[in-house]
This record gives sequence, structure tokens and C-alpha cells, in this order.
Amino acid sequence: MKNIIYKIFLLLALALFATNVTRAQLPLIYGDAVASHSPSYNYGPMDPNSFVLKTIKTNDTQTAPLGVNWNTPTMLPPGTKPANWSAANWTYAKLGIIFGITLDKEPLTNIYVSNTQIFSGSNQNTSKVWRLDNTTGAHTLVFDFLNTTRSLGNLKYQKIGITNNIYVSNWDNGSIERLTGNPAGTALWTKQNAFNPKFAATADDPISIPYGLAIRKILGVYRLYYAKIRTAIPYSTNEIYSVQLDANGDFLPLTEQLETTPAVSTLQPIADIAFSEDGNRMLIAQQTWYSFGALGAHDSKVVEFLSSGPASWISSASLFPSGGFSSKTNATGGVSYSYNVFKGSSTNYSCDSSVWFTSDALNSSVTLYGVEGYSAAGGTVPNSILIDYDDSAIQDKSRLGDIEVYKKPLECNPCSCGQWQGGPTLGGNPIPGVPIILHPDFELGKTAQKIVPPGNVGDAQPIQLPLNYPLQFIQGNVSGLINAVYNCNGNCGATYTWQLTAASGVLVANGTTLPVDLAQYNAKLTCGKYTLTIKAKCGNSDCGSLTIPITIICEPPSCCKAEIKIEQTSAAFNVATNLANPNAFSTGTATFSIFSTTPMSEVRVSVEEFRLIASSPNCLNCNNRPVTWGNILSASLNAQPMTLSGYVGPVTGSIAADYREAVLNNNAPISLNPGNFNIKLSLPTITELTCCEVKVYLCLKFTFKDANCNECVQMVCGQFALNPPKDTHGDVASPIKNSNIKTFKVEH
Repeated sequence: MKNIIYKIFLLLALALFATNVTRAQLPLIYGDAVASHSPSYNYGPMDPNSFVLKTIKTNDTQTAPLGVNWNTPTMLPPGTKPANWSAANWTYAKLGIIFGITLDKEPLTNIYVSNTQIFSGSNQNTSKVWRLDNTTGAHTLVFDFLNTTRSLGNLKYQKIGITNNIYVSNWDNGSIERLTGNPAGTALWTKQNAFNPKFAATADDPISIPYGLAIRKILGVYRLYYAKIRTAIPYSTNEIYSVQLDANGDFLPLTEQLETTPAVSTLQPIADIAFSEDGNRMLIAQQTWYSFGALGAHDSKVVEFLSSGPASWISSASLFPSGGFSSKTNATGGVSYSYNVFKGSSTNYSCDSSVWFTSDALNSSVTLYGVEGYSAAGGTVPNSILIDYDDSAIQDKSRLGDIEVYKKPLECNPCSCGQWQGGPTLGGNPIPGVPIILHPDFELGKTAQKIVPPGNVGDAQPIQLPLNYPLQFIQGNVSGLINAVYNCNGNCGATYTWQLTAASGVLVANGTTLPVDLAQYNAKLTCGKYTLTIKAKCGNSDCGSLTIPITIICEPPSCCKAEIKIEQTSAAFNVATNLANPNAFSTGTATFSIFSTTPMSEVRVSVEEFRLIASSPNCLNCNNRPVTWGNILSASLNAQPMTLSGYVGPVTGSIAADYREAVLNNNAPISLNPGNFNIKLSLPTITELTCCEVKVYLCLKFTFKDANCNECVQMVCGQFALNPPKDTHGDVASPIKNSNIKTFKVEH
């Protein structure tokens, strides 16, 4: 009877073993891990037939013991874990020495690996990226960077829009390379423009290069994160930077920024970075170096950080001690979140519910080297899962590499409301926003503070004032594309609806796509006020809306019959070349005599056109402040100060001042027989090069309104030169000569 029971048990064990072996093959199952390893074991020689990559079955951990090695059925004592597996071609002879691993998002995921020089005895200038087929494991070359001095760091795959991208940290030139291609094909991928990080320095430092890479998506915007390392001691400064990516995955210039200086106790390089699906948690894995290109051990951590705002991270309460030896800082540089629940079945998923990383000295007896798994809540080594890389108790110190877990696509970050990406644009240019006046329960200012009853001051919360975006068009001249972008939270895009209504509530037009082409509705927009409202929706949630008041201005009544003559009588200029003062500007004054026998009720003067023409770009200072664009500093008519209008707020003559019109309408008849008009403008600064010639073309628009509200308009245009001062007291520019002034009427 005992013999029969024994045979039945043996048959069951063999069946279980056969099942486990089958499950250990490709394709990967959600929750499986892939880890890299040096072809040298225990500091031995590089064996051409040694495996450099293995799959590890971490998808079903129900039966995994805690705190001890999870054995295979053939080990003693027998366990339940399938053996770690390699394809026959995943060897040093076929792939070279590899570290970095990334997975694409195909239905059956392909594996990508990159050459490294971090393991002692490696070939430092090998620089290939390989694609390993999702079913057979066959390797095809993705790209060879043909490096001459150093190898590659890490790599990350990301599909952005319709473009498949692989980003690679290239240690040969210190850049981050971008490859684009087709994961389903075997052809070489294409090398695109690279990004050369300067790590917030003004000039490139060849000693500073990127290593660990990760991609984070927040509010619909992708950013590539990268850890800074150095090729000289100290090898790391523990800084993580990022650069923004466009809609296809290309690098956006001038968007590099320091994200965080992680609070880790050592200066060991950060070899790998991983983000949770919602982008609010970040894992980093350090790597102990004896020297550049030679690994050490027992001095590196795995640490998780939580986002506390833009470019701000704090340490998480979840702790992931690595290995059981010494201070439990035995991390070897690979880390990944997993959606398979810790100690759960192969179909038990939860977003970012577990963490896996590579580690030396998994146990205190220093016999296990491989990967370690934790619940996302963290813990201690006795409540972690330990897996020896080669399913043996042979020490392979400083030989472990990267790890990547194949994740099931989940709605980890469901589509929800986010925020507008700035305000709306007209023809690609931002439309200035104006705060909307709120209910009396709110106070106005840069932000609004809700007023609460006495004794409840602590309940007051600052809120952001809503804005509208007023536009004006002359009747019959309505055109331009109005566009806006709303960034949803989650991996989803916003949908839009819009409607254009008259003040009476009558619907003029509506639609569901952006941009809105106003020219299509030119004939429908008669004199009056309209409102264009754009609404965004994320998934099933109604989110933000933009209000764009549009005023259609009728042509003014027929021109007044008065004869008006405008003559310039004087002009003077004070040209500034003070390069050390970024707030400097030149000034110009002019006096005009205005002749008319008809009294006016209002006179308006505006800067209608302002152009600069320089003999060389070196003649102009780099200055694009509004105050230098022919801003009106002051104006008067018959010694009466005129009211300035334009961008309300900044003090006249300040950096942001942008006053474009001067008005006199004090309800008394304005005599122009003659009228004496004075105006003072702020102009650009120029360089001190005496060979320069900078010409300014300027048009002033004079609008006269008679007692019957009939208007007529005259333009006064002229050109003058801004010359460098001859001494420190300044000099006068070439004045406007009467012969250079052109005056002409504008017919309505």
C-alpha cells in the first residue's frame, strides 16, 4: 500500500515539474521578470557559453516561502517555483555582456537588452542593443552605436503617440540616444536626434553622463528621467534630472530640469529608476562601484520616493532592505514595480502592488544571490521572497544586473480630470486671460480667499481665480484658428465640445473638434457680443471649460468732414547702450502741431506699427520686453495729460509696461487751432558697435471724434536711426526729418 501511495505521489510531482518547466518558457506571462547577469561567476573567466539573461517566474507567488530561497521541485528541499530559464542564444558569445533591460507593449512582449561595461573584465566599447523575440527568444540587432571608448548605460522603451521609442544612455559621448522603429519587425531601428544633458550647467561636462532611465507621464505630458553619474570619483552625486518629450517622443530643447537629489546615504550611482503607473511613486536602485567599470558590493539601496509637488520628492514609508547580509544594503542596480499581487496567484492583479529588485547576499549566510520581492508596503527581509538567480547556492557576488517585470495593462490611473495646458491660443499665439469677477463672497487678487464666518478662519482655502479670454474683431474681418489643450489624469486624451452663442442666447455654431476656424463664421458674426465656450471631458467626467468673449466691432460712422493737418515740429532721442542693466531702455520724444477748425470731443493716439531694421543682429541687445516696443511713457494735448490704456497694472516705464494708446476725452470741446501734441516713447537699447545702423519704422494712428461721434483717422509714419552715444552722457539719434514723415488719411 505504501508503495502505491509513493508511486502516486511521484507521478503527481513529475506532473507538477513538467507543468512548471512548460510555464518557464516564452512567451512571458504577466508578472514574469527578466534579469541580467555577468557571464563571469564568482570572479571567474568570461565563459562564451555562459547565460547573461534569464526569465524568472514571479507571476504566481502563492506558495513562495518568506525569508528563505524559493526552491524549484528538483532542489532540496523541493519547492514549487519553476526553474529560471534562458533561451539557448542568451549567452555571452551571442549577446555580449549586458545590463539594461526593457520590454515593449506588444500583445506578446519583446525583450530589449543593451551592452554594458560595469562588470569586471567587460569589453568597454561594445554598444549594441538587441531585440529578443517574444516567442522564440531569437536575437536580432536593433542598433549598434559603434562606440570607441565606453559602452552603454541603461535603456527604456516607450510608445508615445504612434511612435515606438527606445531611449539609451550612451556613455561614449554622454548623450541620451533615441531610436524609433517597429517592434513587430526585425529591421534595424532608426537613430534620431540625441539629447546631450548638461545637468543644469551652462556648459557640457564630459565627466558627467546619464545612467538609469525612466519615463513618467503626468497630466498627459511625458518626461524622460535620468540619473547623473560621473566617470571620476565621486561616481555619483545622487541627482536625477528630466527632459520633456513631444507628442512623438522627441526631446524638447530647453526643458531640462533637476527633479530631485534623492535622500540616500551613499554616493553610489543610480543604475535604474521605475515609476508607478500614476507617476506619483518613484523607485531607485543604486549600484556599488569599486571603480568605473568594476562593481563592488554591499553598499547600495533600493528606495522609494513620493511626489510632493512639481520637481519635489520625499522618502516613502515603504522600506525595501536589500539582502540579509550586513546593513542590508546589497542592491545591485535593477528595480521594477509589478502588478501581480505579492503572495497572489497569476491572475491576482493590483496596480503597483509589489516590488522586485536584484541583490547580492539575499541571506545572512551569503549563499543566495538573485532577486528579491516585496509587497508594495515594504517590510523586512524575513517577509520578502528570495530567488537565487541560477537556482543554486553558488556565490556570484557583484554579478547581478538589471530586472524588468512584464506588467498586465490595467486601469491603474483611470481617466480623470486634470488641467488646461495654459490658456487658449489664436493662430498659435496665447490669448491673454482676464480674471472673472466672482461672487461677493470672494475677495479678488492674484488668488481669491473665500470669506468664512468669524471663528472659522482656518477653513479659508485659497482658490485660483477663473479667467476669460476676450477677443475683438472688426465686422467682416473675423478669422483665425482658436485652439486649446486639456491634459487629463491617466492614460487618456480629452474630448471637446464647443459652442458659439450670441448675447441673446442664440446659437451661432457648435462642434466637437478643435481648433475652431472662426473664418467659417465670419458672415454670421454681425455687430455685437458673443461667447465661445470650450468644454473638455476626460472619460465620462465633465472637466474644465474656457470662456472666450468675442466682440464684433461695427465700422464707425462716416468720417467727420473736418479738415485736419498734422505736422511734426521736433524730435529728440536718448539712446541707451547699458548692457549691464537688463532693465534699460532708450527714449524718444516728438512734438506735433494739429490744425483743424472743428472742435473734437475725443482724440486718441496709438502706436499702430513698430518695426526694427538692423544692419547686423549684433547691433541689437537680446531684449524682448514690452517696454522696448514703442511703449507710450507719456502723452499730452494742449498741456493736458492724456490717459494711457493697454496692459493695465505695471508702472509706466517698468519692464512689463505695455501702454499702446493715449486718450483725451474730458467732455469739453478740444481745440485744435492749432493743437500742441507731445509724446514720449520707450525704445530698444542697442550695442556700442559704432559700425551699427539700427532703424526704427514707427506709425502713430490719430483718431478724432467730433461732437456728433463721427470719427476720422490719420496715420503718421516715419523712420529714424538709433545711433550709439559718442560719450557717456548719451547722444541724439538721427532725428526724424519732415521729409521722412508721411501723413495719410484712413478712409472708413
